[in-house]
Amino acid sequence: MKWPFNASEEGLHGRVDSVIGNNAEIKGDIIASGIIRIDGKVHGNVSSGGTVIIGKDGSVNGDVKAQEVRVSGQVSGDVVAEARVEIMANGQLKGNIKAPAIVVTEGAVFEGHCEMGSTPRSVKKGSIL
Repeated sequence: MKWPFNASEEGLHGRVDSVIGNNAEIKGDIIASGIIRIDGKVHGNVSSGGTVIIGKDGSVNGDVKAQEVRVSGQVSGDVVAEARVEIMANGQLKGNIKAPAIVVTEGAVFEGHCEMGSTPRSVKKGSIL
């Protein structure tokens, strides 16, 4: 099956475990253990032991917790990452960030506070924010 996006552009070399398509709208929390890509709308918290990617057409109205978070779409909520949070050009994050590394690319929008330093507590499979 050919994915409707180029995962290698996101630095994932084609490995995406779960996809919320651009025609999907989820109301409720999502818990995943691997890489999840959101191109649709999520009204709830997202938790993953891997990477969470919010594609350019994706949006999350809730908190996001993962090893790594990449935002090309919109997030309205707090983000906690064990490794890194990256807001890509045209990405919007309105909420607080806690992560050891934060990248805000030119053209991105970030409204909130950020806390960097030691690694936040571990994200465990099945945990909710």
